Amino acid sequence: GRASFAGLIYYQLVLFQIAQVVLKLLEEIAASVGELPGRKIVIYVSEKLPLRLSNKYLEPAYDTSSRPFENFSAELQRIISSSRKGGMTFYPLDPRGLATTIPSGSAADANPSLLGSLGVSSGTREYSDPLRARPDLDNLEHSRQGMRQLAAATGGFPVFNHNDMRVGLQRVLRDNEAYYMLAYYPSSVEAGKFRRIRVQLKDRSGLIVRTRSGYIAPKEKEVRQEPMSKQERISEALASMIPLTAVKVSVQTKADEAGEHGRVARLIVSVDAASVAFKQKEEKMLASLEAIVFAYNLRGELVNGFSNTLNLDLAPNSYSQVLRSGINMGGSIRLDKAGLYNIRVVVIDRETGRIGTASEWVEAE
Repeated sequence: GRASFAGLIYYQLVLFQIAQVVLKLLEEIAASVGELPGRKIVIYVSEKLPLRLSNKYLEPAYDTSSRPFENFSAELQRIISSSRKGGMTFYPLDPRGLATTIPSGSAADANPSLLGSLGVSSGTREYSDPLRARPDLDNLEHSRQGMRQLAAATGGFPVFNHNDMRVGLQRVLRDNEAYYMLAYYPSSVEAGKFRRIRVQLKDRSGLIVRTRSGYIAPKEKEVRQEPMSKQERISEALASMIPLTAVKVSVQTKADEAGEHGRVARLIVSVDAASVAFKQKEEKMLASLEAIVFAYNLRGELVNGFSNTLNLDLAPNSYSQVLRSGINMGGSIRLDKAGLYNIRVVVIDRETGRIGTASEWVEAE
């Protein structure tokens, strides 16, 4: 009895830690792409994203529980909030294919179009809240509850019960072939309060409108008194989960065999000259770039790094050549032992302060 109980507790702890890592990663992705313009979509492939780790906690009495093993609603709401701010839409996709349970399995789950013949909007059924519709929610629906909520709150839809994943992916692509972006000024704003959105089409009853369910009214941003330091800007660039492209950068790496000086990764950093702010002085074109290179091991620990500054003073012919072929900067970085390393590069245009980033993996033997 004690051994089985301890095993259950350990199993729940592992599930809790995995769920925390997944939710934290989704939150970081949503936050990191928020500054990019336009609509962003995420196809989240997973067999489950439960709000709670056990079916017993699906009862309404547990809905507001703050105990960690019972409720991940707060974490999910942070993901939804960041997604709404950044214009990100989630499309969760369950790769298990057709999955039904008895007696709750239904052909309509596998083919949402069948719902139309029954007089039920496919959009309504697809995004309904299973907790309200069926208090006796089974294990299958319980495992998908977080995925359904994430899709409905950000304006996407879940792709479940399709044995051919191409069907679901095609639906997602069709859904994003065209969309409308509407903007408005609210008559009143209560900072920090949730404002619900409802969009209807006039005289077009045959169409379904899908949008995110609402947004949190933003608070006034505090004005930063001092500009970010160079080190802060570099740290922020390294923390970004997507490449920064104000300066267009790419990197190629190759590890040398271990020699008397240890293991070394050699690299070439290439910069698109058209993204660099050259200025003309008499007949010359001038620019200055700084490249900062870091190597991280698989534990995310900084192993080594260096920086180089390249000052360009180009005649017209050389400038034309650089625009065609790009700007290449070479270098090497010492690695401590055999293994896989992530090489991250930050390039700063010193004239404008614009930044570009790139990364590459290299294996040292």
